[in-house]
Amino acid sequence: MNLLGVMREGRRLIDETDDLYREVMRDELRRRIGIGPEEAESHDAGWLKRMPWLDGAWKDSDVLGILRSDLRDMGLPLEYGGHVIVEQEPFPGPGMTTCSTPVTVPGRILLLVTPTITQPGCVSLLTAVGHALHFAYTDSRLSFEDRALGDLAVARAHGLLFAGLSREDGWVRRASGLQGQPLAEYRRAAGAVDLFALREAAARLEFEIEMSDSASPGDMGARWAELLGGATGFRFDPRSFLERLGQRFGVARYLRGRMLEAQLRRELRERFDDDWYRNPRSGPFLGDRFSNGLRFSAPEVASSYDNARLGVEALIASVREPFE
Repeated sequence: MNLLGVMREGRRLIDETDDLYREVMRDELRRRIGIGPEEAESHDAGWLKRMPWLDGAWKDSDVLGILRSDLRDMGLPLEYGGHVIVEQEPFPGPGMTTCSTPVTVPGRILLLVTPTITQPGCVSLLTAVGHALHFAYTDSRLSFEDRALGDLAVARAHGLLFAGLSREDGWVRRASGLQGQPLAEYRRAAGAVDLFALREAAARLEFEIEMSDSASPGDMGARWAELLGGATGFRFDPRSFLERLGQRFGVARYLRGRMLEAQLRRELRERFDDDWYRNPRSGPFLGDRFSNGLRFSAPEVASSYDNARLGVEALIASVREPFE
């Protein structure tokens, strides 16, 4: 899938979730901050994503321990013969999050774990574990190129698959202790910020493509604010694109990874039910997928799921779930 194809899929996601997004984000802004959408600025979205009202729920939760137990139940142990080396950092510096680093694939994968007392911290840990599993279970007989230099959207998808547990009703109930109405409110809030992230990413990709064709990219601040504001409903400072743009077109990898992750999650549920993350039959299935490393591109992997094309159909269905 080329960049223009990813952009078209992103635009489709924005169009088909627009009414839902505007409604749920309006409710979250009023409930959490006490403002209407017409007053919302980009930093307000950062506060919503932080979810500080949930810190108590995660503070006493052993997220890594629960995840380790689930992986053992699946037959997909985290350490896997010593391939994954877990290092716990008790005093993280500013901005530090859990991360995984493939030093050699598959023999030495470093997983740096920082304290998980926030919802974003939980998501960061889950993502890093999924990413580590992908590389740790890669077949060592593959060429170096197929182990480490292929389509990184595939590895991203496997990290995002586990990040999605933070929005799974059953898993969140066990990990956080949330029940009943607080759990339903959490899932709605998590779904709202997830939709924000996806719509923002789609708008960012469109902006980056336009900027790459511009003769005066430094003068595109107004267009940045227009695209990001139109997709998210939040006001963005026109100057902020200068600090927000990262690796060129890296956001396309995120979007492709989310598309593939949603298709894989649908496949897991159809084969192994909603609690696939504890099902001993799902471990060998995922292990087989991980063993291919980066040998196949994201569209090639997607085609193995009922001959599906890589697109946003499954992703749109997935982001609607917290509100149904």
